[in-house]
Amino acid sequence: MDDQYQLAEFERFLRAFPSCPVCGKDNENAYLHKFFFSARPDDIRLRNSLLSAIGDILDITAVSEEHVKVGIPCCRCYARYFENNESNTGAVIAPYIFKLVVAGPDESDKTRLVRHFCTNTFVTDHKMTIGAAFSIKDLYLDNRQCAKIQVWDFATQKRFRFLLGDYCRGASGALVCFSVTSYDSFEQVPAWITLIRKEAPYIPIMLVGTGCEQPRWEVPYEMASQYANDAGCVGASYCSSTRAINVEEMFQCIARWMVYYFNATFGR
Repeated sequence: MDDQYQLAEFERFLRAFPSCPVCGKDNENAYLHKFFFSARPDDIRLRNSLLSAIGDILDITAVSEEHVKVGIPCCRCYARYFENNESNTGAVIAPYIFKLVVAGPDESDKTRLVRHFCTNTFVTDHKMTIGAAFSIKDLYLDNRQCAKIQVWDFATQKRFRFLLGDYCRGASGALVCFSVTSYDSFEQVPAWITLIRKEAPYIPIMLVGTGCEQPRWEVPYEMASQYANDAGCVGASYCSSTRAINVEEMFQCIARWMVYYFNATFGR
């Protein structure tokens, strides 16, 4: 980043995250400046997560009202932020903030899958205006850390297809869905992967077969798994939003892959 761009991003930090998410104390500009330009792995990880949150269509003031708190911890609360992940108010702090893109054809029923996963969360449906539905979900990982997942359910209509590249910028992972009862939907998977990788070439992508509760499959799991391996995806998962089969586990899996990729990239 050049100096002018860095200063512009720093100004956005000052406006978006003026106080510590743990104790509520206002952070001094000098402290925030030191954090923003720090080379510490924890600082880099948090800074890039927060930049992603600011970059998306997300009201930062609304975030502070949610159960998960995000922000820059003051020097006194720094260790507690990364180790305990709990604030004085009992709210959980999310050291990871991931943008997850969900794409696929109409037959994949991906919207129902996303809504099942994001039950009782804030959901704004922009499908007919900006081409995607945006949801937020707090997900607890195996190590008891909390990850804030921004789920972007991309519209399937062809008139929105050109927007997918914009939504993929800043993404940490992607799900490409198809219906296990429709081989035609499976044949569209390569096109969706290509669209995603144009803007996000180094993120984990998982293939998701929906409708696994159906008795007859046109796409055996072995076929999807083999294609995922050949296409450089992290794997394939079959699930059912209708009967709540493997939905939570699938999102847990892609979240762990996003953590792995993030830590590998920033040397965590």
